[in-house]
Amino acid sequence: MTTAPFQATRADFLVSSIPNLPANVLSTMPAHFAGVIPTSDTQNYYFQYFPNPTSQDMILHINSGIACTPRFSSFTHMGPFTVQTNGSLTTNPDSWTNLAHAVFIEAPSGMGKCADCVPTTDNGFDAAAQADSFYEFLNRFESVFDTTSGLNLYVSGGGYDGAVVPYIARKLMQSKTLRNGRALKLKGVALGNPLLDAGVQVVDGSSALLDVEFLKSTAFFGQDSDALNQAQDLAVECKKSSGDTKCGGAVQEFALKWFTDTHTQFGEGNTCVDSFQMDRVYPCNDNSQTLFEDMKARVNKVVGDEETRRALHLDSFMAASSGGAECSSFRPTDATVKGSRLLLNGIVKAGVRVVMYAGSRDFQFHTVGVERVLSQTLWGLSTGFIPSSARNWTGNSDVAGTIFEDRGLTFIRVAGAGHMVGVDKPRASVSILQKMLTGQVQDSLKAVGFANVSSASAHGTVQATVTGTAAASMTRSNFQSAASFYSMHLFIVAVLVACL
Repeated sequence: MTTAPFQATRADFLVSSIPNLPANVLSTMPAHFAGVIPTSDTQNYYFQYFPNPTSQDMILHINSGIACTPRFSSFTHMGPFTVQTNGSLTTNPDSWTNLAHAVFIEAPSGMGKCADCVPTTDNGFDAAAQADSFYEFLNRFESVFDTTSGLNLYVSGGGYDGAVVPYIARKLMQSKTLRNGRALKLKGVALGNPLLDAGVQVVDGSSALLDVEFLKSTAFFGQDSDALNQAQDLAVECKKSSGDTKCGGAVQEFALKWFTDTHTQFGEGNTCVDSFQMDRVYPCNDNSQTLFEDMKARVNKVVGDEETRRALHLDSFMAASSGGAECSSFRPTDATVKGSRLLLNGIVKAGVRVVMYAGSRDFQFHTVGVERVLSQTLWGLSTGFIPSSARNWTGNSDVAGTIFEDRGLTFIRVAGAGHMVGVDKPRASVSILQKMLTGQVQDSLKAVGFANVSSASAHGTVQATVTGTAAASMTRSNFQSAASFYSMHLFIVAVLVACL
């Protein structure tokens, strides 16, 4: 850690204007702050802070995915405004900032796109050390924004954040106070599509078999039993290569190629399905229409503008000419990820609320991967969820998903959502936040105006012809039986992007 003194004031971080955001919109918002806080001689954290004067809760949201940034969250579905395809900004009625203070933090240091981001290799990073760095950031943040002292704290993230957030939670619980003696009141943790155990979700060769079961559950191959059998045979061969992470992606590669070979919506050999949102298809020769590339392009239109970068105090963090180096190989080590789920028991035992969620149409970090890990995880003196822990979650006329609650831990399977739950199902995302903040979740989303937004209307693309959502219950008995339909569902490709 750096020994250099840190001196700054709120005025240093004030965002007084944002290009492309109407002045009348900005004037109705509480003061917004952004900028860079160093945590060591070599590490800097960029943050955006949106106060909510009516709340006693503060969300600390990070993104640890490859080439990802919290700007994805603050500008697309969690923040007070969203960026449109032309780069203009509009207000977001489903912003998390409506319910709490929100701080979107570029963490861990060195990820995403930034001026001091150095692309790494497969060596990964030390999650415990990143938690120490996060604690340093929090100390310095509070020294500037002392009005946040005493607020209830909630740490959230998605994807690879499953490897980091549990360590941050442990660090805050162990520290108990900031260095100035002010208490740290950690109340909750939320993780979307989290990577909790690389041994189960990525490295183990048997994950290829889980990929096949996922494809079965979504009826991906339709009536093509030959394709399903080929995928099964490929998975069996992969299982023989246990520990080969590349083999774990072989079934997905086969499935996506099969889709292109058998669909002609955008021409022969030119119709692809988006693995981040399986209801979204696009021309293979234009990947800008994929969910991730669409979101990235929108955010880049905002931060690519020199005036906007200056207004958001980004110039000191990003390389102005290139938008920052991209850490395309940045990921946690397998050992680190395996350890993160083992921390859940201590977090729950301390009375900290744990909420996890995942979209049913995500082929990258899909629900059954998380469910598989949880079925093997000890918390509250038992392993996995008990059979009676599940209940349906309904929308206006649709099943919004399934909620599993047991012994202080909640998992929510969000029907119809892809990798970015808040993009596809914004009202469901708000309800999930309410669960983290209050411990209560509406059994029916009518109370929070659940909108069944299709991929076509939400993203400007047509829906795929493949449909189907598995509805098996995630109970201990399901998962501990090798014959259970859902006990083997899992898919994660470690070399692909994982953003919330």
